[in-house]
Amino acid sequence: MELIGRLDDRHRIEGELAWAPVKWLIAMEEVLHENSTFEVVDKAIGAFIAISSTQFITPRLAIDQRRAISKMVLVLLAFLRPQWVPYHVRAVQLIWSLEANTRHSHVEAVIAGSLSDADSRPQLASFDAFGVLWRLTDDSLLPGFHFKTPMMIVLDSLRSNDPNHRRVGETWMRCCLKSYLRVLDPLLFDLVDPAIIRTPTATTFNGRDTRGYTYQRPIDERRLHHVLEILLSVVKFGGQGFSRVVRTTPLQNSPSSSLPARVKEASVAHDGSMYMDVLVEVLLRFVLSEPKKTGAASVPIANLQVQSSALDLLQAIVTKGDVDPLTLDNVEAAIIGKLFVSVHSERLELQNKLLHVLHSVIVASPGTDAIKSEHGSRFDRTQTGGTFSGEAADQSLNSPISSKVNPLLVQTLIDGISKATNRSVLQHWVDFILMTIPRFQQSATNFIFPLSESICRQLRVGLEDLVRTYADSQATANSRSFTTDSDLIALFNALERLVLLGLTKPDSGFTEDDAASVQEKSAVESSGLLGLVSNVFSSDSASVQEEHLVTRSPSYYCLDEAVRILYAIWIMTQPFPRDVSSPVSETQSLVFSRVRLRCRKVLERLFRAQSAEVLESLVECWNRGDDIIRPNLKSAGTFEIVDLLAASAQTVVHMLCESISYRITPAGERIRKMAINPSLPDTIIFSFLEEYIGRLEGPIAVQVWSRYVALAKEISSNVYLYKRQVYPALRCFVCLSEKVAQTTAVEDRRTRKEMQDNFTKLADTCILIAGRSFDQGNWIRRGPKDVGGLIDRSTTPVPKVLSDTALNEKSDGASLPAEDSQRSLSGPDLIDQINEFLGTKLLPNLRRFLADPDKILALCNNVVYYIVAPSMKTKSRILEVERPIMDIMAELVKIPAALKAWRAPISEAFADTRFFNASPASSTRWRPLVKTLMESDKTVIAEIIDTVDAVYRPEAWIPESVMDQLAEIIVDLPDLREHHDHGDNAITGAALVSSVMERAGSGLANGSPASAPTLRRPLLSSIRSIDSIKDLVPFFSHVSLFSYESVYSSAVTAVGSSIGGHAAVDGAVDWEAVEQGLLEEMFEGR
Repeated sequence: MELIGRLDDRHRIEGELAWAPVKWLIAMEEVLHENSTFEVVDKAIGAFIAISSTQFITPRLAIDQRRAISKMVLVLLAFLRPQWVPYHVRAVQLIWSLEANTRHSHVEAVIAGSLSDADSRPQLASFDAFGVLWRLTDDSLLPGFHFKTPMMIVLDSLRSNDPNHRRVGETWMRCCLKSYLRVLDPLLFDLVDPAIIRTPTATTFNGRDTRGYTYQRPIDERRLHHVLEILLSVVKFGGQGFSRVVRTTPLQNSPSSSLPARVKEASVAHDGSMYMDVLVEVLLRFVLSEPKKTGAASVPIANLQVQSSALDLLQAIVTKGDVDPLTLDNVEAAIIGKLFVSVHSERLELQNKLLHVLHSVIVASPGTDAIKSEHGSRFDRTQTGGTFSGEAADQSLNSPISSKVNPLLVQTLIDGISKATNRSVLQHWVDFILMTIPRFQQSATNFIFPLSESICRQLRVGLEDLVRTYADSQATANSRSFTTDSDLIALFNALERLVLLGLTKPDSGFTEDDAASVQEKSAVESSGLLGLVSNVFSSDSASVQEEHLVTRSPSYYCLDEAVRILYAIWIMTQPFPRDVSSPVSETQSLVFSRVRLRCRKVLERLFRAQSAEVLESLVECWNRGDDIIRPNLKSAGTFEIVDLLAASAQTVVHMLCESISYRITPAGERIRKMAINPSLPDTIIFSFLEEYIGRLEGPIAVQVWSRYVALAKEISSNVYLYKRQVYPALRCFVCLSEKVAQTTAVEDRRTRKEMQDNFTKLADTCILIAGRSFDQGNWIRRGPKDVGGLIDRSTTPVPKVLSDTALNEKSDGASLPAEDSQRSLSGPDLIDQINEFLGTKLLPNLRRFLADPDKILALCNNVVYYIVAPSMKTKSRILEVERPIMDIMAELVKIPAALKAWRAPISEAFADTRFFNASPASSTRWRPLVKTLMESDKTVIAEIIDTVDAVYRPEAWIPESVMDQLAEIIVDLPDLREHHDHGDNAITGAALVSSVMERAGSGLANGSPASAPTLRRPLLSSIRSIDSIKDLVPFFSHVSLFSYESVYSSAVTAVGSSIGGHAAVDGAVDWEAVEQGLLEEMFEGR
């Protein structure tokens, strides 16, 4: 104590003392205990420090002794507890004096030991004591470097699962930290350790290079992982405060001079760099660095842990929103490159975290500051669950938009959702797309549309896999397939969002005003758009039709593509009869039902957003072929989905009529704007409408009657402007009228009048088109005086459809180009279609639509005048009439009221000298016509049979005897003997006999009666021509025998048929062959 007192009085002690340092230390340890006063502790520790540091006392006192240092530090820490506030400053000074006078980290070790005590109570008290030491220490003393281990223990408590322990750590950070740089500097110092040596590398996939790094030698990944995890806990705890400090503090302001030098040596900073820049660059290097490849195929887990922690740190930093735009661009490029490499190298471990970081970067990009925190935190919360919530995705639609798109981003996303090896993380990629696409709405062309197209391709690949897998349920080999309903549903979700966002943003493409200024295209260009009847409907209104058929915006193209694949999926996943014996039937039923349900919901959502465009796309799908869709399922599936989407049939018909009306209305007369599908002409819509109406029941047809009649009136009121639409409009009108005519609604006078008037107008116009008479200046319904000799002159014409004045006025006042009015509407395909429709549909149902016989006769007069009569006025040698015309005449003769219209042309045709020059095949079509003509006028029969007696001999002449006489005369001819001598005619005769035997139908085969009855046929029906009478010698030589055998065979057949219980048929004569032979003799056109 005397020594301590003398030292305390600042007396210099020189020379040797009779003292033992070891014993002195033991004596001092007895003084230093918790019950000692601070004055004694202060003097004892002060003397210890003074004696150990003086050069004048021998033997010297060794200060680097863990036991002594431990005793003193623990006593000082005890006086740093809350109840000893008056001694805090002096105790802290003594601790730093001990630290300064020791060459080893004894003080750090003792403090760390106190913080890690197994007893929780002393440990918590030690946290408070260390907090006072940390708080009262000046930054220049670098507490983070000197007391790094205790600092790490405190920071590690922030990640503790013990709530009390974590509370103490958070309290320490909140009350004692003083500056984030104190803890950041030592952590950053370890992360830029010079022992970590990297070399830049480049990785190439699909022609795209991405940068990265490779470790040149092994590193301590576990220590780095621990440092990163602690830093992550600090960043999360510090929040905006930490972010603000690292963003605004230059690295050169660090209290440690060694840190900037080490950072500069690692080439991760430049002059003027902020802490934020250095920290982000260091983290990116850890993310992009990989160990050298060894023989092991797998990536070391330790390096993955380092990369994972670095990604978590990046996300935590970026989501605070304090990273400058240039740094964000660098982070985005690095993360996208890492994702690209991960996809193509089939590494799935970090893709989810990379996507989360990338989303945070995109959210923090310029233009999204207002909601960066909200969306960043929402995305963070989803990381634990692995997916993004649908509510969050919906809310993101209202976020500010970013227009910047990294060139590699779209390709990376496309590869991420399309690579088969990425199937297990597909949901993460889809969730990223759902959350990110609202940010790129301004760049729809570069981002939304390529992704939408890629997803459509993936859906088609999935559908093909389903069809291929479940097509053969009886397959003996195992069916291999990786397509699940969850994958397809995830793609459905992304496709729905992409298409809807593409539609909500106006495109910079064509507009309706731009379309109005488009010049008229050539007829050759326009002919390809007409689908069913291409190169047929050349029209005066061609310019009106084409001026809005311009290329639509990409958003509608994406909508078409989406509807097309959804349509294919809907068709091919229809319910099927389950085969309980198939092992895949249960899976097929489950997958198909879920996929079909989600497909329906997507279609419904798109339909609500763009009803007309979706319906038109469905019509286009119905019309065009698809290799994957079975034709037998196409129509039924199409109308099923249409009925599900639309509220009623009235809605469907109204929308289709609106689409047609908008297309055919001149641009200047349209009252609203509507997107037009250039690949879907109005003729296709008419065809779809016709089939749709054909599936309606009568009461439903009555409900849509008024809407379609309005369209029919619009077309029939100006047939010159709408002449391209007359024929398809007539087809739909006839189909609808057939349905309505079967209901009581036809009894309504107004309905009946509308049916008759519109039917008459449309039918008459089609007749003119088919007769190539539409382009003539004036036309009226033709009466008997106009038909001439072909029609009965007693017929009274019915008034025409449109007055000459009205037509001339419209023709003069229309704004159509002059060259269009000269175009011919009479394309051969259209004429054939109209003629066929008249013969198969219109005329058979004519009496359903027209009850007045005069109107029926008038329409039939037009048919005969414009169609039937010109077809018979040919200059050819043979009177050949086309089949559609014959069908028309066959239907005309069935209409009683049309007798006066068809009798004259059929009579004159029958009397025409060319009539029997036609082919025998065509004669069968004339038989019912001539038969009806005979029945309608009995006097014609006498004219036909007056020449019979001039052809045949009296009845006493028996054909067999005549044949025998002819045979004897021919055989006696002198030239015949010469031919027999030379054998010139032997082969011809044998061939003729063989031919006759084949045609004779003999009842004997191989010397026995034939097992089955055969019919007797004409013998010479196969002989077309002969050179002379001599060629018939074999025939005459055997004709009597053939006649006898035929009679005998007939009798045998009759008896056998009676025995067998079957009656003989007309003496077993093949009357069809007989009639055919007569026709071949009568008609010369063979």
